[in-house]
Amino acid sequence: MSFRWLKAAVAAALVLAAPMALASGFHIYEQGAKASAQAVAFIARADDASANWYNPAGLVTIDRPTIALGGSLVFLGDTQFDSNMDKINPVLFKGGSWDMEDNIGTPVHLFYAQPLGRSFVLGVGVTTPFGLVTEWSEKSDLRLSSRKSDLETVVVNVNGAFDFGCGWSGAVGVDYIMADLISFARNISLRPINPALSAEPYADLTGDGDDFGWNAAIRFADEKFAFGAFYRSGYSVDLEGEIDFSDVPGIPIGGGLTIKDLFPDGPGGGTLDLPASYGAGVAFMPTKNWEFEFDIHVMQWSDFKELSVDLEKNTKAVDDIYLKEDWDTTYSYRFGGAYAFGTDEAHELRAGAYYETAAVPTETLRPSIPDAPRTGVSVGYGFQGKSFSLDFYYMYIWIDDVSTSRSEFLNDNSVVWGTYESALSLLGVTGSFKF
Repeated sequence: MSFRWLKAAVAAALVLAAPMALASGFHIYEQGAKASAQAVAFIARADDASANWYNPAGLVTIDRPTIALGGSLVFLGDTQFDSNMDKINPVLFKGGSWDMEDNIGTPVHLFYAQPLGRSFVLGVGVTTPFGLVTEWSEKSDLRLSSRKSDLETVVVNVNGAFDFGCGWSGAVGVDYIMADLISFARNISLRPINPALSAEPYADLTGDGDDFGWNAAIRFADEKFAFGAFYRSGYSVDLEGEIDFSDVPGIPIGGGLTIKDLFPDGPGGGTLDLPASYGAGVAFMPTKNWEFEFDIHVMQWSDFKELSVDLEKNTKAVDDIYLKEDWDTTYSYRFGGAYAFGTDEAHELRAGAYYETAAVPTETLRPSIPDAPRTGVSVGYGFQGKSFSLDFYYMYIWIDDVSTSRSEFLNDNSVVWGTYESALSLLGVTGSFKF
């Protein structure tokens, strides 16, 4: 019985990676400062180099070779967990409130657009659309479910955009994604083997992999109105890596074995499924100074049904893992606008707001993904010269409080009983140059 309990605990440790990677509460939609300043309501207008990500059909608005480079600072750590775990086991858990460790995510983006003739534009983008970091202290009530989850992804995207005339354009493209699991770790309690063992070994899974995808888009625009829609396929990344155990005591357990022999380092891997996404938007430009847009964006998280991790070295304490996930498709509703002023309308003030539903049901809500419905507001400023532009944005995101129950913990001991309170803030810039 002790070894079965321990296998379940280790299983929860090893699968921290995928939930963190897949939380599109932790999908990074902010891949350009102009769009982000308007709550990323940009599918219909998509009139700068970041169109390569938001709606590649908008690349036809670019009439000169253009390069854009930028990034964001994502301030993490404004998350608190109010624990009820002391009611389960007052020896292992203290209860009370625990703060997430402070971290700063740094997603970056690079775009290049090259007109080729009158009706075709080639676009290339490098973005970081999935990942971020969650980290809890070694003394927190969450340590046996999650200590640190750190994922980085890079997507290289190549698009061809075609101007069909009469305001219509379309685009198709190919994506290549590289994923790097830098650290997905947690502690493991040995008390089920022996209540006197206070040591809590550290399990850390790392790995990397890649995959290809595709996208397509369409757009219509005239002086007063614009419409756009896009589809981007999902990815299925086969990750190959290692599981490492540290701080495991070498206490004998009989048969010439020690506890350390139950936790061998070795190869491990699984499949990281990232969702398809699609969206549509309409924009209205009543005057040359004002622009407004409303978008709906969908992330198809409902395809994430389960997660498995294969370990090469299995023991009585460490086995392959299967977890049920059953995530939900998310919907975001985004409204943004801009006001241009100054000589040739070179200056622009921007603002927007959005609401997004949650991907993770409470039945599988783990500390590596404190996901919940969210509301965001953004502001920004842009300057557009003849050959150079510079855009800034700030965004603040309120995440709804979300609670897990005692029964959910008893059904899956990687789900910690308590309440999460979270918020995020982002600050970013993009600079563009036309040749």
